Amino acid sequence: MQATCRLAGPSSSPCEAEEVTGVELLHGQMGTFTCPPLQPFTDYTVTISVPPSTVLFSWVIRTKETVPQKPEQLQLDSSTGTLRWKALPSCQGEIVGYQLNITARALQDGGFLQIERLRLSSQTTEHRLLTYSPSTRYVVAVRGLTAVGPGAASLRVFHTNGPETSGPPDGCSRLVLNASPSQGTAVLPLHPISQLPEAVSEHQLLVAVTHNSAVLEDVCSGELQPSNHSQPPDAYVAAVLNLSTPTDFMLGDGTRGHGFHNAPLRPGWDYTALLRLARRSPQAETFTCVCYSFSMGQESIPLLHRMPVLMALVLAAVVLALGIVLLLLLVRKKCNRSKASEINSSIPLRKRRRGASNLNTLILVEELLDALKRLQRAEIEAEQMEDEPVDRHEAGRLGEYQKLASSLCHSCSAGKELRNEGKNRYKSIIPYDHCRVVLQPSDTGNDYINASYVDSYRSPRFFIAAQGPLPGTVVDFWQMIWQEKTSVIVMLTGLVEQNKIKCEQYWPKQQQVYGDFTVTLNNTRTTTGLITRVFCLQKAGCALPRAVEQFHYLQWPDHEVPRNPAQLLSLVEMVNKSGSEYPAGPVLVHCSAGIGRTGTFIALDFLLKMAKAEGKVDVFHCVQKLREQRICMVQTKEQYAFLYEVLLEGLLCGCTGVPVERVASHISCLQGAETQSQNNVLEKEFKAVQKFSELFQLLPCREAEKPSNQPKNRKPGILPADSFRPILMSSLNADGSPGYINAVFASTYSKEDRLIITQLPFSSTLVDFWALVWDYTCTSVVVLNQLQELDKTYVEVWPTQGKAIHGHFHIQWISEEPGAGFTVWTLELTNRQQPKKSAMKVHFWQLEDWPMQHRLPPHPATIISLLGKVETHQRQSKDGHILVTCWDGASRSGIFCAASFLCEQIQSEGLVDVSQAVRMLKRRRRQLIKDVEQYGLCYKLALSYLNSFETYGNFK
Repeated sequence: MQATCRLAGPSSSPCEAEEVTGVELLHGQMGTFTCPPLQPFTDYTVTISVPPSTVLFSWVIRTKETVPQKPEQLQLDSSTGTLRWKALPSCQGEIVGYQLNITARALQDGGFLQIERLRLSSQTTEHRLLTYSPSTRYVVAVRGLTAVGPGAASLRVFHTNGPETSGPPDGCSRLVLNASPSQGTAVLPLHPISQLPEAVSEHQLLVAVTHNSAVLEDVCSGELQPSNHSQPPDAYVAAVLNLSTPTDFMLGDGTRGHGFHNAPLRPGWDYTALLRLARRSPQAETFTCVCYSFSMGQESIPLLHRMPVLMALVLAAVVLALGIVLLLLLVRKKCNRSKASEINSSIPLRKRRRGASNLNTLILVEELLDALKRLQRAEIEAEQMEDEPVDRHEAGRLGEYQKLASSLCHSCSAGKELRNEGKNRYKSIIPYDHCRVVLQPSDTGNDYINASYVDSYRSPRFFIAAQGPLPGTVVDFWQMIWQEKTSVIVMLTGLVEQNKIKCEQYWPKQQQVYGDFTVTLNNTRTTTGLITRVFCLQKAGCALPRAVEQFHYLQWPDHEVPRNPAQLLSLVEMVNKSGSEYPAGPVLVHCSAGIGRTGTFIALDFLLKMAKAEGKVDVFHCVQKLREQRICMVQTKEQYAFLYEVLLEGLLCGCTGVPVERVASHISCLQGAETQSQNNVLEKEFKAVQKFSELFQLLPCREAEKPSNQPKNRKPGILPADSFRPILMSSLNADGSPGYINAVFASTYSKEDRLIITQLPFSSTLVDFWALVWDYTCTSVVVLNQLQELDKTYVEVWPTQGKAIHGHFHIQWISEEPGAGFTVWTLELTNRQQPKKSAMKVHFWQLEDWPMQHRLPPHPATIISLLGKVETHQRQSKDGHILVTCWDGASRSGIFCAASFLCEQIQSEGLVDVSQAVRMLKRRRRQLIKDVEQYGLCYKLALSYLNSFETYGNFK
């Protein structure tokens, strides 16, 4: 028998379907026939026949619906305030309606915000805006609906005050009458919201601990709960008001009513109160909010009120001093008593800290982000309480770290023996007797090596944690590898770091004999930050050699943390994959001492496996367990805090790398969106990155928020974190302190802080802009806007001919060279305050084929071409930073920076990991790569770069 399938009839525009012909011979009475890939919501004829022409069965089937494509031609009629879009054809499924989301924000009154959500019929292709008025910014998203669900959104931004407005304002402008940090209250002048004719007087008063406009939009349209002080500082409902006339309302007075708590406000926090009027119907929801942003500054405590505290502190200090004297006397007496029998060592044996085992630090995976945010807020608050008698090391993750045992917990007599002292790289880091690796008898008769068996999750002795070999222990090191049947080595240190030897090179350049063992280097693969070596290990007298794979990770400074956690997560995955493919003995992990970087790597592996098995993690008790097996595992508080962050990144974002040979098909799958699940892949990736980046929204921006610096920020919602901003030494403040500019450092794939991202300057900040170029040797400046398309606050930054003078900076035009989609200007910069310093040649690269009204660049290949030119110039200049700027310092700059990361990653690894690239950027500025459309563009940029080569094999 023969089975065939084909289109049931001819298709017509706009739902043209490709003809398919599937033919398959059937054998026996039962079987399965698979048609070629079919299009959704299309009729096909399936026929079972006996050749040559006898038809046994024939029937018509219709394939399942999927989500529709995004609507096209979304426009606003400015004369009537009416939105219109082109009706969607029922190609992917029957169009049952449209989903319309509208966010309106007054440009002149940032305090007014309105969000409208509507469900419209399939016949409706226009909608009149509810509150159409001048000087308003509308963000409109339209999605088609089928029975499967909503499709991709057509997203547009409209301004009703003319083309000069280049972007939306952030924050809110309604004034607060009085804010009292000591009382925890603020007085709000409230007025009824009366946008529609029907009388609605019930208003909700919402409170959010943020000034971020994107967060406030979610709060305005979200479902909130009453104040919950056990989990601050989530947004909450403070009160429900029957508001019909203007009134002054005291926020934070502690009153309760209608099930809500008007909770006291906390000193030092930024708040936004939102007066909300909500209207709901089966087909529409409208939320109108008036916002009041304010800060609860710290108030000083009068000296009289501090006296009891000061007296208590003095008394405590006296008692503590007496206690220390008594303790020293007791210790001296004890030492004299045991000195004769004491082995030469200075390490104390200490019991586990009391109460540490009872600490509840178990966290559900789905609650890890919120838990980490609470820990991070506690750390930031403690850091800011400079005048308070609070130990900042007792807050958040640092408080947990302080409770860990930091000295020896068990006996370690073997490591203390005189004959073994020379085998310890650090005299205070020695293995416990109960879990040390014992070498089998050798000619020397010594069984000691500084290495310990360490458990992973539900896997006893899965790892060996060891110090980096010394010149005299290299033979012991290879003996241990052979004896324990180890096939994987993880090396987390350089041989030399900061001019100090951290580890002896224990492997050959080609082949070398170490005692009874011959080691041959068979293969080496080098990528940025990771060298993978494969050794052949042969023991004298044994017929069969063994393969040993070494992963040498070079991106982890001693006592610090990796700058790119995604690479470490990838390394953990590679190690486990290699170990599972060739099961053998324990995985050997070492750094220099075998406790800090080694302990952090092992803890990460343990916790990732625990999360997968139980849906829970417990960083504290994991590290505590490791320290029972080797002293000081996870050595520093920074490494302990890093564990939380890298764990969250791994669990939220996962492994998202795509080999270069699969990039084209991967993008084709994402673009095709043949099924809802495929359509959601991109959105799921972006949402995970966006959620992870909430961590970095908490970073303090104190310098940017100073009153003297606020006018220097184009958007109050886009501020540089204090820890990542460049300071200006050539443009000082009046008091002589370094100057401020709204800019952040960003890393490329291979080099930390190579990029600087900033907004286009005001006329008042032009000197600061050129100071940034001068101070950080920015020999390349990438400008991603055309100034003539922007409003009047955007001034000419560089001379297009002749000479320009900004303060003590003189800029001389040298040349102009047009390119395909961009122009390069060559300039000479001098600083008259530093006359002995030679002039600096600066190239300005201005992108010209990305109009302001386009949300994405029309020609991604131009971005790649521009990037190539900039990189070539930077290689020739050999040093300096690349300065990337656009109208707000975020909306466009992220695209260029992500492209830079991805192109380097392709060259180094033969891999494209958009999620990793965007995560790296959002660590420094969360507003970079602002939506899923820009995220999807990053894949297209990577493909555009790959298409410039004949074969992707160049990258393997």
